[in-house]
Amino acid sequence: QPCIAHFEKLKQRRAENLRKRRAIIDSLNARYAATDWKQPDWRDIDKFLNQARRDYYKIGNVDHKHRKPLARKLDEAFEQYSEHLSRERSRSLRVREKLIADIEALGTMDNVRDALDQLEALKKQWKITVVEKRTIENSLWKQFQAACDITYQRRDAARNEQAAERNENEKQKQALIEELTRIAAAGDAELLASASALSRIQARWEEIGWVPRKHEDNLNSRWQAARQQFTRALKAAESRSKASELDSLAQRAALCSGWEQAILTGSSIDTDRIKAEWDALPALSGASAGALEQRFGQALSRPDDTTLSRNLAGTLAACLRLEVLLELESPEECQAERMANQVERLTASLKMDQGTQDSPEDLLRTVLTIGAVPAEAAGAIEQRIKDCLARHLHQS
Repeated sequence: QPCIAHFEKLKQRRAENLRKRRAIIDSLNARYAATDWKQPDWRDIDKFLNQARRDYYKIGNVDHKHRKPLARKLDEAFEQYSEHLSRERSRSLRVREKLIADIEALGTMDNVRDALDQLEALKKQWKITVVEKRTIENSLWKQFQAACDITYQRRDAARNEQAAERNENEKQKQALIEELTRIAAAGDAELLASASALSRIQARWEEIGWVPRKHEDNLNSRWQAARQQFTRALKAAESRSKASELDSLAQRAALCSGWEQAILTGSSIDTDRIKAEWDALPALSGASAGALEQRFGQALSRPDDTTLSRNLAGTLAACLRLEVLLELESPEECQAERMANQVERLTASLKMDQGTQDSPEDLLRTVLTIGAVPAEAAGAIEQRIKDCLARHLHQS
């Protein structure tokens, strides 16, 4: 009795297995009939067939008499797909082989950036619809990766070259910053002689290409700081140079004035001593030097009254303008003229006519180089000039 029950159970199991196998074959046939072979979903079909094959062979045994008929029907079910799958498998293989060839061709493009853009577009076209044999698929994938690596290696080489170039650019810019900083810290003579250094160095700075991005902000900050340091240092040196020049002019002008007044008052003059004093003073340069040399040449001879009057008028006018500019008091008798000068300056300022505005340096050079004035006016004028010079040097 137990054996009968056992065999009955095996019989029922084989019958269930038969039903399951037939169901898989039926599903294969039904899927084939329902597929639109003009627009099939190849990946889904391929996945469906593989899963059906695995499921079929997981099912247990059936009665011996059903094995061959089932195997034949299973082969027939798969066979109807074969032509479609084989054709698509070949097409997919050809497409990917062509894609690999196109990617390899990117290695000959001159512009690496364009090659990379095209590579990314081509990579998106890599699609497997029906899987080939594993060995073929593995081989094809390796060829695809190798083809991509050609362009990626060119990209890496370009990046390395660019990095080396940017590092070199950074060194060059650092050297320019150090050069500008060194000049800014130099003495006045070297700094003034290198007044054009900033424009030269800036032109070179702008010629140099990119630097590493992570250092760019810091380098630009240092560059701006060096420029500002140089500009401040040069301005200060120029101010000291102008002050020194004016001081030297004032010393020579004072000697000239003394000799001129001695001539006008009939005092005796030691010409050799005068020339020795003159030669002992610091040398002058520029247009003022020539004008003062001319005044020195004329200082030892008495000017005529016309020259004295002309010199007096020029000196008084320049002194008045200086006092207005430097906000110094003017003599009482000059108040009307001072008011007129202030109105003139205000009008020019409103018209933004800066070309008519005198500078203190120019006016001081004028009063120091004009020449002899009448003896009765010399003392007051000399004091006004000294006051203007002192105020200007203090302001500078």
